[in-house]
Amino acid sequence: QTRIAKGLDNEESPEKTYAAIETLLLKNNSSSSKRTYLSPKDMAMLMIEAASERMDKTKRDNEVMFTSYKQINYASGGLEKGNLVILSAGSGVGKSALAINLVRDVAYVSKKSVLYLNSEMTNKQQAQRYNSLLAKVSHRALRNGEITDKQFNKIQQVADDFSKRQIHTITIPDMQLSHVVAEIKRMKARSNIEFVVVDYIGRMDISKSFGKDLQEWQVMEQIARDLKNLALELNIVILMVAQLSSNGETLAKSSSMKNECDLWLNLKRVGKEDKKNYYDATHEKLEDWWNVILEFRKARSAQFGAKVLMHFYGDELLFTDDEEEAK
Repeated sequence: QTRIAKGLDNEESPEKTYAAIETLLLKNNSSSSKRTYLSPKDMAMLMIEAASERMDKTKRDNEVMFTSYKQINYASGGLEKGNLVILSAGSGVGKSALAINLVRDVAYVSKKSVLYLNSEMTNKQQAQRYNSLLAKVSHRALRNGEITDKQFNKIQQVADDFSKRQIHTITIPDMQLSHVVAEIKRMKARSNIEFVVVDYIGRMDISKSFGKDLQEWQVMEQIARDLKNLALELNIVILMVAQLSSNGETLAKSSSMKNECDLWLNLKRVGKEDKKNYYDATHEKLEDWWNVILEFRKARSAQFGAKVLMHFYGDELLFTDDEEEAK
């Protein structure tokens, strides 16, 4: 009102008064400080800078995270900061196991600080999973206490190595969106985390996260949108583990969650139709050592529609996309 009065007193043009008011409104908007306004010249300079940064390995590794899986790296171009990734699968296919494999890779291969937010397993159950994965010891044998002295020594070695890595674990049985956001921000400030796994979205207590006016699918979509915004704000990768619906094609509770993510990876068992499609495309038999497929169901800046053949060795929670290792 003061600014309008000043404009009137000075016989200022309405356009100039309007522009001044717009500037004041944007200044007082909490989100406006995070917006960027680029002129054509600014964008042209940024185009050159963005390309040159990707040509520089040090700068590229600062923005992109790679795994031990060559085929996934090739199809995805790496996991890029600011992205929300959905990892889905049907029940019992191994989505949490693959998530832990990716946690290991980002910490060990890309040497980044990682946060694993868990809502299902106890701390000891998670410890046993890392024992099996890193020491390559049978998960069944660990549960039954049937490991040898040699295997126990191996576990001691990998545990000592693990203590030097940056894999942080937080268990939240009654997971809510507010808890997730608060812990991610706290760990970003404390340990400069760059990769976060939320395992899993289906166990999030949505009744306490939003009002009762929204339907379940709307709440899940909003959660995905908020996590995407958080990934952008903190310049991190957030991987959200999700369950597939009973039809095996859509995401449980909200198929529209995929609209908010940058990359949707779906893990499925190899079926008869997959073997037929593979033969039709290659005129070769799909070998039995490939027992799961990682599908790129959505990819904003990666190879959309890519399918990575993998072997999942469930007793050691290990995945591989290497043919010799799969054999």
